[in-house]
Amino acid sequence: MVRAIGIGEIAVDLRRTGLWFVAIIALWALVYLFNSGAWRLILRGRREVSFPKIFQICVAGFALNNLTPLVGVGGEPYRVMVLKESVGARDSLSAVVLYWMLHFLSSFVFWIFAIIIVMLTINLPVDLRVVFAVTLLGSLFGTWFMLSRHMKGMFGTVFKVAQGFSFLKRITEKMGLTEKSMALLDDRIKGLYRSRKPDFYWALLLEVVARVAASIEFILILKAIGIEIGLYEALYLGAGYYLFVDAFFFIPLQLGAREGGLYLLTGAIGIASGVGVFMALVMRIRELFWTLLGLLLIHVGGVPAKRQPIPDLLRGEDIDVK
Repeated sequence: MVRAIGIGEIAVDLRRTGLWFVAIIALWALVYLFNSGAWRLILRGRREVSFPKIFQICVAGFALNNLTPLVGVGGEPYRVMVLKESVGARDSLSAVVLYWMLHFLSSFVFWIFAIIIVMLTINLPVDLRVVFAVTLLGSLFGTWFMLSRHMKGMFGTVFKVAQGFSFLKRITEKMGLTEKSMALLDDRIKGLYRSRKPDFYWALLLEVVARVAASIEFILILKAIGIEIGLYEALYLGAGYYLFVDAFFFIPLQLGAREGGLYLLTGAIGIASGVGVFMALVMRIRELFWTLLGLLLIHVGGVPAKRQPIPDLLRGEDIDVK
């Protein structure tokens, strides 16, 4: 794709972006503020953690996720390590798990919201309409499933299923996991939805708004090179882009998946397909900036000089967090 478009043309487009990079980077500061607000609601009622501290942990965690080649969860152990110093090990573990579940749920809710708007406002090719229709059905099921897990817990069910497979059973035994320990974690997960339902829904709303805000990035990138699109087209690009990214999570750093996805998506709404590759490059530069800033925040915020044993909720004993 780069060869077909031409390195020179891409370089010219990147230079034309110029100061728009400032707006794009600032937009993602807003996205991370929404993410941090959702985390603050999850942590409410526990020992106080300042919002700047939550923002630092949030950005640093996403930076480490960006550096994880495959599943993108490298920031979760860091979040547990740092947060446990303020709220304790069990609360930090449950808060990180709850945020991960809520973040996952918000993906489905965002797709439902964006796809319905896109299907009603944009004339898409039949093949893309079929893809979006299937995604909509899958998102409805995913939303139902994740809400049911917030109501009923999920680790107890996973543990019971694992006991039916010998190799998984050996893993759980080696880790010292028990049905009782899984039930304890499920109790903390269910507590947010059952006891603090307003906090749950406000946190979910903030996560969805963060995804809508992230979609506005496409408006800014295209405006920088003289292409005007509206919010509906931005939601279309956002829904399609994150669908490609999540579908190909197993590709290290989604190399090619992002570029290829935007290459296909832009062509469907009358924008030259090569612009999609340019957009992906701008987004990677933005991601690099926030990743470097996140690593700096890790240094500023400080991490333990050595692994510290924490009372782990899953084993009920001290282990080393690696």
